[in-house]
Amino acid sequence: MNTKRPTSLMVALVLLVLLSLGNFVLLFEPGANQIPAVIVYSGIAAGVIGLIAAVGLWRTRRWGMILTIS
Repeated sequence: MNTKRPTSLMVALVLLVLLSLGNFVLLFEPGANQIPAVIVYSGIAAGVIGLIAAVGLWRTRRWGMILTIS
């Protein structure tokens, strides 16, 4: 099945993936041991949820859009 995705969806998808991967930077930050663990773990969780939402957007599923918005 070859479906054409709208340009706005692809732009949102690329931005979501980049922002979600940016959440993992906290792991490799030089002063990461000074950042509270709650902040680091919530950033990782937000990154994982963002990547899951990106998969939903890529597959053009409604739950991907809802997860991206919330």
